[in-house]
Amino acid sequence: QFYAELLKLLGLEGDAEFQRQYDKALWPLLTERFAEIFKAKTRDAWAVIFLGTDACVAPVLSPDEARRHEMNHARNAWYEVEGVLQAAPAPRFKDQGDWAPPRSPLRGADSAAILAELES
Repeated sequence: QFYAELLKLLGLEGDAEFQRQYDKALWPLLTERFAEIFKAKTRDAWAVIFLGTDACVAPVLSPDEARRHEMNHARNAWYEVEGVLQAAPAPRFKDQGDWAPPRSPLRGADSAAILAELES
């Protein structure tokens, strides 16, 4: 059903080649055709087309965009520690309480331990 929705939104529901989605011999061609189709619009234009559908399509966001996305913001999915953006662990369960990422180690702080482990 998800693939059918994707084809419908792309205007490909009657395309004979795309109907053969399990034919591995066609995958390179279909991949190329998908790439050409998706190049025709911007990421944001596609996001509007697929918003609220079951086509399983979502934009690839930069970390900063993902941080500002309303869903991630509501879930506290991103943290900033000492100016470094970090993703929160997933899944998090409601009884776990609040989580904050640990402080990032200084560059080289663990070098001796790592080298010792490699030598053993």
